[in-house]
Amino acid sequence: MEEYEYNLSPFWVRISNIPMEYMDRKMALEVGNAIGKVLAIHWRDRDGRWTYYMRIRIIIDTKKLLRRVVYYMVQEGELVCVIQYERLPRVLSFSHRMNNKSILPG
Repeated sequence: MEEYEYNLSPFWVRISNIPMEYMDRKMALEVGNAIGKVLAIHWRDRDGRWTYYMRIRIIIDTKKLLRRVVYYMVQEGELVCVIQYERLPRVLSFSHRMNNKSILPG
């Protein structure tokens, strides 16, 4: 009989507080990989216009702490990338403490 890991779950997350000049694939992958495993990247709305945030589909280990912020180092200083989980069940959001110490080099 095969064993499954039920603690791994895909989620869409919104990454905000990123200046337009840094909204690219590299930034999406680095910030996304700090949270979990990146499955997809999306940063345009339904009409094809740019948005104020990036959407990233990631696999999250629900046994680990959920990140709410990722710090990203750029030439001008430090960017604070704010993470919002889409459709996160209340059970998960209340049962996890916030873990906000992830600093990535730019």
